[in-house]
Amino acid sequence: MIDDVIARWHRYMGGELPGGLDELLADDVVFYSPVVFTPQRGKPITTQYLEAAAVALAGGPDGTFQYTKQVLAGDTAVLEFETSVEGKYVNGVDIIRCDDTGLIVEFRVMMRPLQAIQAVHEQMGRRLAAGSRSPRSGRRVAGSVNDMAENSSVVVVTGANGLVGAAVCRALVEREAQVRAIVRRPGSAPALPGVTEHVGDFADEGLARAVVQGADAVVTTVHPMGSSREAQHRVGVEGTALLARAARDAGAARFVHMSTAGVYDRSAGVGDVAEDGALLPEGSGDYPDTKNAADAALAQIAGLTTVLVRPPAILGAGETSVWNTLRPQQVRDGERRANPAKTWAWVHVDDLAALIADVATGTVATSDDPERGPEDGSVTPVIVAGEPATWRDYLGTVTDALGVEPEWTDEQVWTGQLRADRARGWGWAPRVGLAEAMAELRRSVTALE
Repeated sequence: MIDDVIARWHRYMGGELPGGLDELLADDVVFYSPVVFTPQRGKPITTQYLEAAAVALAGGPDGTFQYTKQVLAGDTAVLEFETSVEGKYVNGVDIIRCDDTGLIVEFRVMMRPLQAIQAVHEQMGRRLAAGSRSPRSGRRVAGSVNDMAENSSVVVVTGANGLVGAAVCRALVEREAQVRAIVRRPGSAPALPGVTEHVGDFADEGLARAVVQGADAVVTTVHPMGSSREAQHRVGVEGTALLARAARDAGAARFVHMSTAGVYDRSAGVGDVAEDGALLPEGSGDYPDTKNAADAALAQIAGLTTVLVRPPAILGAGETSVWNTLRPQQVRDGERRANPAKTWAWVHVDDLAALIADVATGTVATSDDPERGPEDGSVTPVIVAGEPATWRDYLGTVTDALGVEPEWTDEQVWTGQLRADRARGWGWAPRVGLAEAMAELRRSVTALE
């Protein structure tokens, strides 16, 4: 059956199939695009994607597109192709699966190298925006990548090369957003389709006002923890407020600021902590003081829907990861004291990024009730935390991986929980459980040796 399907596909590609894609595709066909994360379901949208690809991959007037290999087995065919787009070599495969009636039920496209994917993405967007017609059907190509380019959110992300910033970029791309990634070092932004690098200091007013023009949302992930108090205030407080004012003036709909659960009082005797929990007083330390100051500064900026995302310890593999790399290095060097019963609140970076991306793209709609969504034109804090854990879980895992003994203490400590009920009310739920997070942590620690 697949032999006949592929023979008809080649006829379609040569413009010799009278019924076109209508006689090739099943009504419930699923298309997997190389530039859009979400699978596209149904004959109409798959037709739009395939016709758009036919235009973008044709290779110009000389028609350089050609299949070079094919493997057929059972109900599946793999067809390798080569072409060029805007002078860039493109190598890819079409993976086609059919049903018993000879109709295509699944169509996957994969491509390499990265520059090719980016070129195809841009080519499809431009051609669709111009109202291109398929050379094989004569119909106007609409939707698909054009919809992604025209209707997807444009989101600015600061610190895009950091652990959280990079994860947010990935999550935004998965949601088909266009990302303007602000980094300090050229070439350090995530190399992902739809991500554009902007090099500079977001605390520079010129850059800030330029990069937010036409943006739907801004996500801030930068705070120079460990730097001098002056540096933390200049970047974390003044720079964040400057960027927020620029976003408001440019008409951005949402400003998502990564605050911290470290602004809350979690001393011994305090119970569970929700968004309305008591904040630490001034003088509690450079980091909580400047994080609280940043949140307060954002609260003074009227006319902007602002969300203060407050995570606790952020787990996730990476060289700059505080809890997977830097803190374990300190434990290796002798800092091993903790009360095993003390609450160790945490969240995995991928789950944190998912909430931030959903808020930034508007998947989480605004609401008059902060328990259902961010308040429009106001400042809404939201705690995001994984399942309950203690320092025995964290420090015990690290020391065991290092082959050293922890130094357990018995002083009075906080044993409450961070309540993530509001985040859950917004539709968020953590996907990474404690066991999976500890397994990843163990791998990270083992790699240190």
